[in-house]
Amino acid sequence: MKTAPSINLELQLASNLFGRLDLTVRARLWRYLDSPCAETWADVQSIVLDRHSWTTVWQAWIATDENAARVGRTTDCHGNIMREWSHWPTPEQFARALRYATH
Repeated sequence: MKTAPSINLELQLASNLFGRLDLTVRARLWRYLDSPCAETWADVQSIVLDRHSWTTVWQAWIATDENAARVGRTTDCHGNIMREWSHWPTPEQFARALRYATH
């Protein structure tokens, strides 16, 4: 069984428009790392990781992986999912994206 990469340092360095990420936001990012799937990815993809560049998790993934999804989940006007994410980052790709955005 593969061990998930550590993102401790990246979570300490990450910041959004309110300053350092609070514990709830950090918990959401850990939840994705522990259980990468469409639902957890949809929950974290728009989190801002760097308050200076406003880089989101999804933007950081695109910047570090040429095969990253360029189109996200699509919903109708009632919030019903019409098309799901085609794929989402592996734990290693996710950790690399967080490193990119925070270093």
